[in-house]
Amino acid sequence: MKHVKRTAIASVINLALFGLPAAHAADTEALERRIRELEARLEKLDHTATQADKATTASPEVEKLRIW
Repeated sequence: MKHVKRTAIASVINLALFGLPAAHAADTEALERRIRELEARLEKLDHTATQADKATTASPEVEKLRIW
């Protein structure tokens, strides 16, 4: 029985020290990919908004509405 307890404790320690950081690294990589994807989408939206602003600034009617 004493041997079983030692093996169980050793297994838990091994998992805690070596198994969990690998899982954490996979989660971190997935989050980093998601962040890069969201940043790319935000940049695309900013670019689209900039293009829309350039297109609307030429119209005097739009400028009058912006004052209000």
